[in-house]
Amino acid sequence: MASFTSAGGPASSQINSNSIIDGASGSVDGDQAQRRGSTQSSASGSEVYEEIPPNADGPKENDHNTGSTYTASTNEEDSPPTSARSTISSKDLSIDKHVFYNQETLKYMKIIDRYKTLGVGEIELPRLVIAGMQNSGKSSLLENLTGLPVPITTGIATRFPIEINLIQDLEGFRITSSVISGYRDMPLSEKDKDRIHKIYDKPMTEAEFEDLLREASSIFGVPPPLFAKDQTSTLRAIEPGTKQISKHVLRIEMRGPDFKSLSFVDTPGLYASGSSSQDAKSAEEIDLLVQSLVSEGRTVIVGVMEAHQEPVNQKIFRFADDVDVNGERTIGVLTKVDCVPVGEDHSDQFQATLRTAKNQDRVLKHGWYMVKNRSSSEAKASVSLGTAREKEAKLFSEGPWSPALTGLDRTRLGIGSLRAGLSSVFCAHIRSEFPAFNKQTRIKLEEKSWQLKALGPARSTILEQREYLKTIVRAYQTPKAECLSHDYKTYIGFGPMPRALMRRITIHKKERLRDPLEIGGVLYPFKTPTIDVDLASDLAAASVTGFEKTKNIYTWINSRYQSTKSCSLPGIIPYPLIERLFKEQTGTWRQITSDFTNQVYLEFGAAVDHCLLLACSNSQVRTELGKLLTEALNLRFAKFDQFCRGLIKDEQNDLQVIAGEKRFVNDIREARTLRFISALARLENEASYTKVPGPFGSLQSNSTLPAASSSGGGLFGSLSTARSTSPTPPETSSTSRPFSFGPPPTTEKPAQGFKSVLEFAKDNQARLQEVLTHDRQLVYEIHDILKAYYTLSVHHYADAVCKNGLNQKFIEETMDVFSNDFVDGLSDMEVARISAESPDDRKLRKNLQEDILKLETAIKDSEEILKEGLSR
Repeated sequence: MASFTSAGGPASSQINSNSIIDGASGSVDGDQAQRRGSTQSSASGSEVYEEIPPNADGPKENDHNTGSTYTASTNEEDSPPTSARSTISSKDLSIDKHVFYNQETLKYMKIIDRYKTLGVGEIELPRLVIAGMQNSGKSSLLENLTGLPVPITTGIATRFPIEINLIQDLEGFRITSSVISGYRDMPLSEKDKDRIHKIYDKPMTEAEFEDLLREASSIFGVPPPLFAKDQTSTLRAIEPGTKQISKHVLRIEMRGPDFKSLSFVDTPGLYASGSSSQDAKSAEEIDLLVQSLVSEGRTVIVGVMEAHQEPVNQKIFRFADDVDVNGERTIGVLTKVDCVPVGEDHSDQFQATLRTAKNQDRVLKHGWYMVKNRSSSEAKASVSLGTAREKEAKLFSEGPWSPALTGLDRTRLGIGSLRAGLSSVFCAHIRSEFPAFNKQTRIKLEEKSWQLKALGPARSTILEQREYLKTIVRAYQTPKAECLSHDYKTYIGFGPMPRALMRRITIHKKERLRDPLEIGGVLYPFKTPTIDVDLASDLAAASVTGFEKTKNIYTWINSRYQSTKSCSLPGIIPYPLIERLFKEQTGTWRQITSDFTNQVYLEFGAAVDHCLLLACSNSQVRTELGKLLTEALNLRFAKFDQFCRGLIKDEQNDLQVIAGEKRFVNDIREARTLRFISALARLENEASYTKVPGPFGSLQSNSTLPAASSSGGGLFGSLSTARSTSPTPPETSSTSRPFSFGPPPTTEKPAQGFKSVLEFAKDNQARLQEVLTHDRQLVYEIHDILKAYYTLSVHHYADAVCKNGLNQKFIEETMDVFSNDFVDGLSDMEVARISAESPDDRKLRKNLQEDILKLETAIKDSEEILKEGLSR
């Protein structure tokens, strides 16, 4: 409870450290209880009313300038000297703290006290949020509960949350004010925070509290509170567009040996609607602010309502229903009970209030409490809180509100009963929330420890900084080894996969290099020879224009051949032409290779970043190291790219002597055979008709030769049969044997009416010579040589890139780009730039060490308290 002292003569009203005795004492004023020596307890023992002498008329006249006092002296002589009325210890009071706290709860409360004493931040501690409609008596209730001299205001009293923390501290009394930056509100500067940060070594006066509220309003950018004692002429209307509500929280921390841990939050008053758009916006902002406060899981909701009103119209209980479905943390408080009209003429309203108080109308799990706080008129008249409480005790013990007449529960009447109820719900809530609270503390300790580890060891000298980098190198080795292992279990998916580096590189060798070279690495796609007559190819091989558009390789070859024909012997394939054509055909190799090296570079970059991330948790150091390692990788891959370009140049500029290569020879033989058979088939088709026009004129056939039959006969029965039964060679294979000559030749003479190949060749010798030596056949020959050589060259080049360039040694050396040698090669300036601690880091290290020590101490103390118990 709060206790004001009043010295003889003019003095400021002050809050004493005895304001709350054991967190929620039922006694009224410590000094009164001690002087008068007698108390009258309620039947439940939770409400204690004082026996007031007849001459206790309230405060003396000289107290009116100071606002209010808790304890009104019975007369001037009864008031002890100011020097003698210092802090009164709770030991001097006959109070059973177990009225509100059982042995188990006291353990938890002591732990909360310990956390607050240590100043452990960022841990959500349980608290009581006082909320209700505007002018419902919230601020007066807060004054009655905490003892803070809350000033009387006009209009919206509170435009920002005020959090009041009571902390038991055996070292002495102290009040500290600070600010908690609100979520999504304009951040406050350190200068503004310092303006609010104040320390009071003695009880705060009402004038000091008013000044603090004005200062906070100015810094938060909201209109200041309009105190009732201010002159009306000084009040000014709020200009449109002015910010009405702030989410910043004014925190007032009260420490003293006689406090028990309780946290109160006073919220701006809710109201139903506004008379203007500005008022409507303010109402919405207040709603959102209150909803955010009551939604926190460790909050006990104290819903305040004027006794003559109906709960159905109260926003706070609608908000509570949304966030506290089971009603485990909601308490109802009825204020201004003395304002409810009584008598026969007002029976309905009186009975409605009684139904609410008896929890019959709006049913709450923890029920309703009725209080009479000090009214604004009483405060203006300098009526002390002590006198106001005497009036409250009389109100609930006599007249129409007495339990004897109304059937009200005596344990739910008066501020003492409310404290008991709040303490009961609060402590039960603490017990239920303690496991989560304890878990959050340990999680926060882990986070702080990780942040401290991320900073690395303290390092102020170059030697310490260089050694720090080498510790990162040592940590780099483990993830590096994982990247270099041949992991065939992990699903690699798409994109860089550092842990599957070797598999990814192997895949890229095939999909990004070999396959593109074989399938799409040529300027003009190759054709596949066939034994069938291909008129389109014949026409293309005879043409010299349009290949840029049609991409027909025969036309392209013929164009290049015709341009060099005069420089070579007729009918002979010029070797320089083959080399020139090959160089043109492989013009895309550089781009394909560049794409391949870029993809491999990305894989290595991702692997190095992955290893560095696991080895170094300091983001600043990791960023600086990453820049240098990226430069090193760039240099290494620039050399690799030059190596690949050299291989391409070697392949293009000097065709290798591969005549002895079995595969090359077989491919050429197969192609020539197919071309020869195709030429004979063309002659056969031409010979089947007289004067049949062909691509090279008409063939004059012997009149005795029969026409080719549809049954497969002809001049070359065996060849025709072979041609009709043999499959067409596939387009994608140049090494298979798509054509078979059929069964071995027979010694039997051809059937009657047919000519042998030899006879046909003799009869058409001139025409056959023309067909076989035509430029078309040379174009085909050049194509087949170029294709066979290209196939071998692709394999030679890809093998050279992968086996001589991107081999195991290159991969391991690239992953070793970050090593002790790398660190030793850095200049002192580079080492300092990478690993030296910034002033912010040093400050952060100090704060983290302090926070970790506090958290470890709090956890240790908590465990000891839970093990050893708490003495009564």
